[in-house]
Amino acid sequence: MSNQQTMSEPPRRHDATESLAHRHLGIVRRVLFSSLSPSAVASWRRGGSIRYRMGHRQGTILIIVAGMSALIASLSLTFLVRMRADADESRQVIADVQARIMLVAGCNYIQEASRMGWEVGPGERETFGWVDVRDGLEGPKTRSADPNTGRTPAVRPEDGPRSVNFPVGTSARFPMWVWNRTPYAIAADAVFNPIEREPTSPDFAMPYLRHPDPQPVVVNYWTPGGAGSAVNDQNFDRGLIDPTSDYVHGDPQPRMNSTAMAWFRVHRSGPARFIITCGAGATQGFRRWTDMSLTDRQQFGNDESLWHDLRNQEVIMWYEVEWSPAVGGATYQCIDNEQRPDHYQWRPFNPVHENYPGGHQSQTHARNMVGTFRYIQRLRHEPGAW
Repeated sequence: MSNQQTMSEPPRRHDATESLAHRHLGIVRRVLFSSLSPSAVASWRRGGSIRYRMGHRQGTILIIVAGMSALIASLSLTFLVRMRADADESRQVIADVQARIMLVAGCNYIQEASRMGWEVGPGERETFGWVDVRDGLEGPKTRSADPNTGRTPAVRPEDGPRSVNFPVGTSARFPMWVWNRTPYAIAADAVFNPIEREPTSPDFAMPYLRHPDPQPVVVNYWTPGGAGSAVNDQNFDRGLIDPTSDYVHGDPQPRMNSTAMAWFRVHRSGPARFIITCGAGATQGFRRWTDMSLTDRQQFGNDESLWHDLRNQEVIMWYEVEWSPAVGGATYQCIDNEQRPDHYQWRPFNPVHENYPGGHQSQTHARNMVGTFRYIQRLRHEPGAW
């Protein structure tokens, strides 16, 4: 008996598990029946079957569509964020380039203002540099019989007389824009006298110079169909009558798509030394809000916070430069960049063009009558005065 009991099958231990499974199955059935119609429940109780295939398929498609929609939305958002970042980077690059272009504009101003632009009367248009080459004193000074004309006493007696034209310590602001029409503007037409290409025409292939070439942008009343009898110079220089419509003065009104983009400032820190501030932004080159007049503040709606927001978005660079009166000689050719290796060459007096294998050489490459720069150095930090 004991052996039989030992060899008999062990008691079943999964009765509790089966009871739990039946209990869960009953719960599932109740939940299922609660979502079915009465006819479907009656059919199941009579031994019928319930078709769930289409419902399962529709649920699967819904999940897939929802997942794909979420994926597309996330990709679209990522794309928009990346495009926004690329646009911000592009604006930063453009602003950096604009600021560096202002360095060129500032250097050009210093060069040209050393010799011209200080007219005080007939015959008084030319000056002789930021450091006058005649006496070594501060300029620019005009050509005058009286050496003290156009100068004021210096800060220190040993400095000698100072020029009233942009003296040391002066700062100037130059907001930049594009003119509607520059002075002496020439029409951009490529050809005013095209060669006739019609073989049947009596003028076929004849290079006739029937019309002036070039022609101004302003109207000069040239009639291409006639002999030019209507041409006149009434729009050449209208003086104070209407200077914005003539050939000489141009139209200085700014183009709207070129304003509030870039500016530069020039501060004269020494006789020939300058601080050039290059800015790309919409503050018009004002250094501080407190430096602006009431009229200047109206450009920004008299809103100081707006001006500070514009300043925070700007790209500003500072450079120190020193002007030199040195110029190229009339018979000396500068570095010849069209030959390798680069070298200096002497040229005959006033050669217009000299052709040789590999390029053209023009004497005008060496002409610079407004001085040069001893150095151009970018400053790492904002200077005290600019």
